[in-house]
Amino acid sequence: MSEPARIPDAYQQIDQVRRQLVEAAAFSKHLTPDALEHLAGTLATGLRLIADHTTASPVRYSGGGHKHAGFLRYRLR
Repeated sequence: MSEPARIPDAYQQIDQVRRQLVEAAAFSKHLTPDALEHLAGTLATGLRLIADHTTASPVRYSGGGHKHAGFLRYRLR
């Protein structure tokens, strides 16, 4: 599977875990240790996919610094 397609899957996995935990808390459902371990594994997989993607493609800042930096450079001449 290509990297860009895996990111939505990662967010979907994390959201699935969140929904299951919220449902368990809201309706006082009992989660077995095996179920919690499965949820933790699913969450770890999703987070790992996102972390791998963010380290593989670092954010590029356009530069410019502060929004008024250009104005200040002009005024200080």
